[in-house]
Amino acid sequence: MPLGKGRDRTKVAMEDWEAPGKLELLMEWRGGQGLTMREVAGNMGVTLRTLYNWSGESEKIRGALVIGRGMQIDALHESMFKRAIGFYADVEVPMKLTETIRKNGADGGIKTEERVEIVKHRQYFPPSETAGIFLLCNLDNEVYRRKDKDDILVNAMKAMQERLGKIDQKFEDMSTEDLREFVKLGQGRRNGDS
Repeated sequence: MPLGKGRDRTKVAMEDWEAPGKLELLMEWRGGQGLTMREVAGNMGVTLRTLYNWSGESEKIRGALVIGRGMQIDALHESMFKRAIGFYADVEVPMKLTETIRKNGADGGIKTEERVEIVKHRQYFPPSETAGIFLLCNLDNEVYRRKDKDDILVNAMKAMQERLGKIDQKFEDMSTEDLREFVKLGQGRRNGDS
């Protein structure tokens, strides 16, 4: 149950929320749990307007909320980056198991039991072209302007050539279709295809 539920909201003071333990709680709610400002205010036992007023008056409260927001953004950047390059993750999936039991005795019957167990396994999530384009457009928008996919692919190849200096001149002469085919072949090798 969130803090403040069922109690008189007028008894909560800004100074109560400036204590170190409370500031860490604000950061956790905002950053770790991803709560909105309205949800944070509800957990504090104050109105949204009061929370905004307090964040304007108290550098400590404002700082905790800003740090929490930064934690949210960092987590999103990390997730988007992982999605853009592909990653492995441990996932839990339900698996149906069937067990056959043979009875010894006069009736000699066979009994079958089914059950579902949760099994962990390592799963590969392949790179997402969309996530890669989104990151490149936002992190290096001078090179990767939002035009269309063909322009972005051409700009990506040109930028890699300029920055790394290791790409052979033949890429410059390749058509967009040839570049796409080249990228597909590279992804196939990475995924274990021949």
